[in-house]
Amino acid sequence: NYVSQSEGANGTIISASSSYFVGSSNPSAFYSRTGTISSYIFYSRTGTISSYIASTFLLKYKTPESKTVLPQTGNLSIKSAATIARSIAQAVDGNNVGPKSLRQLSQKATKLYGMTNEGGSSNDGVLFELDLINNNYTVLVNFNANPNGSAPRGSLLYYNGSLYGMTYNEGLGSGTQYGTFFKYDIFNNTFEKKHQFRGESQNTGAYPTGSLTVYNNKIYGMTSEGRLNNYGCIFEYDPNTDVFTYKIDFWSSSSNPGRNPLGSLTLYNNKFYGMTSQGGTGFDGTIFEWDPNTNVFTKKIDLDINPNEPRNPAGELSLFNNKFYGLSPSGGANSSGTLFEWDPNTNILTVKH
Repeated sequence: NYVSQSEGANGTIISASSSYFVGSSNPSAFYSRTGTISSYIFYSRTGTISSYIASTFLLKYKTPESKTVLPQTGNLSIKSAATIARSIAQAVDGNNVGPKSLRQLSQKATKLYGMTNEGGSSNDGVLFELDLINNNYTVLVNFNANPNGSAPRGSLLYYNGSLYGMTYNEGLGSGTQYGTFFKYDIFNNTFEKKHQFRGESQNTGAYPTGSLTVYNNKIYGMTSEGRLNNYGCIFEYDPNTDVFTYKIDFWSSSSNPGRNPLGSLTLYNNKFYGMTSQGGTGFDGTIFEWDPNTNVFTKKIDLDINPNEPRNPAGELSLFNNKFYGLSPSGGANSSGTLFEWDPNTNILTVKH
């Protein structure tokens, strides 16, 4: 599992991510790699990392004053890596707690929040909270066909005291297989459905599979189907005005911009980047750019045009060192998928594996 979208109790921690912890012994928790509050790794008591830890745990901070949350050097004794790992694993393995978590966890202070797409009282998934201090696991919401929606596939977005997310199915009762967009207030413990997806016939989105992204105090996401020709869309939600707006309809035409996205938007230099699973010149997907300030949509790359390129990508693009990285379940030399790199500055796509 992964930990993401973190914020410390005093607002200092702004993000965190990690791979699933695998360890039979107890590492001594966080150890400063550089002596500054810029990055930490899990460090074992014996000095050998490989015996316990799969990869690094990166923390980014706004200011050096965040040493009140984590020390500049030395160990943090609140929880060991292995203990946290066991807490997360145990939390999603039991009766009515949701056995299938498909995405990342979100963090607020010392609590983690996430969703499962099955389990719970209606077997439609749950929204849960895990307190890392006392190891308490709490189901906050049991999803259901009506009115909450069911089977969420993305992550929760923490913004301004609330969690925002989407369900993949339902929302109006059994058989309304379209999904919802919702808000959960973690301080008042209230769930509110903000938008009901109703599909192409009602000119709305349907079946969101990715997660939400915040930019300039607005929330953005995509649906894999619905809207024009049932090819999916990009939408915007303003939490301050409570206005939900459809911004871009994916379509198929002579320009073949792509359709049916199966992931999330990634922000880079005030623009969003993403992938479609189908469409494009080769009909096997595209990489696109969308400017939320001007509402200009640009297809950047047609996939599977050249031999061994990625095909029908799913998920989102990851940004590192001004380049994007992604995965495709098909394409490549063995037609079994690829790991690829795309440089937005040169528009060059390279299959890395």
